[in-house]
Amino acid sequence: MSGVVLGPDDRPVAHASVSYQSSGGAAPHVVRTDSSGHFTISKLKADDYDLRASGKGVFSEWEKNIPLRSGETKNLTLRLIYAKDIPKAYVKSKPKQ
Repeated sequence: MSGVVLGPDDRPVAHASVSYQSSGGAAPHVVRTDSSGHFTISKLKADDYDLRASGKGVFSEWEKNIPLRSGETKNLTLRLIYAKDIPKAYVKSKPKQ
């Protein structure tokens, strides 16, 4: 599996973190993008995966249940979003004081 991480300005993000795990939640791992914003995750077994990127204090949404089958190569684009653009479902409400 490989891909690129783009910032909110649609430019590649160097040295961003890409978190990935099987969709069942097993074995979370992290790789970093190179100076061109590209990442490669090798030696993955066939499964469904969840991925999320972070960098410069912003995150992408989780890309969930990405199927990877034996011998298959996936190429993904993960986009970092500003906090004001995060869907409300991802924002925890503050308790009333």
